[in-house]
Amino acid sequence: MKQLRSITSLLLLIAGSASMQAQEKAFNKGDFVIDAGANFIYYNNTSTITPETGASVIKNEKMTGAVYAAGLEYGLFGWLGVGVKVRYDDYISSVDSITHLKTSATGYDVIANLNLHLIKTAHLDIPIGVGYGYSGIQYNVPTDTVIGKLKGQGAIFDIHADPKLYFGNHFGINFHVAYTYYGYPDVIYNDNKAGTLSTTHLTATGLNLGVGLQLRF
Repeated sequence: MKQLRSITSLLLLIAGSASMQAQEKAFNKGDFVIDAGANFIYYNNTSTITPETGASVIKNEKMTGAVYAAGLEYGLFGWLGVGVKVRYDDYISSVDSITHLKTSATGYDVIANLNLHLIKTAHLDIPIGVGYGYSGIQYNVPTDTVIGKLKGQGAIFDIHADPKLYFGNHFGINFHVAYTYYGYPDVIYNDNKAGTLSTTHLTATGLNLGVGLQLRF
């Protein structure tokens, strides 16, 4: 009888373990996922500059650069995750349509994310989601004889997909694809040559493509 009970208990333990392994996916309720990576960006920018005196001027330019990001996500359910991401933006713009100088810009973003995890296996997770948050930006022109700095804060919104491939149960590589919108309603435009300030409405839309690493626990 004792041997029968022992065999039965062993079979139940094996069956329970197999069931848990069968249910285990690359993203589950209660999971924490930490990730970090780099993105290539390509944006279309539109600036409407309103000086203290005179008519408004509209500028259009292209910007490319790199974004370095780190984030954390928590599994509220097996199919839904919430998270936060911080990013440092390092832009290189095209030639300015007014000054004919090539400007550069840096920025930072803090984004709250909501992700759906509907496509997943034991080692693959393909979340899709949206992000919304706070962004700051500063333009720099490489001479102080024409234009100084353009600096301000605004909002960022994106729609993204982040396929994640795990090499085991915890560590893996991820890819990032996103369409991103930036809006800065009241950016201060400081003209060092003229000694004047202007107000700028700046918007940017474009594509993010990136790769990174993640750790799940």
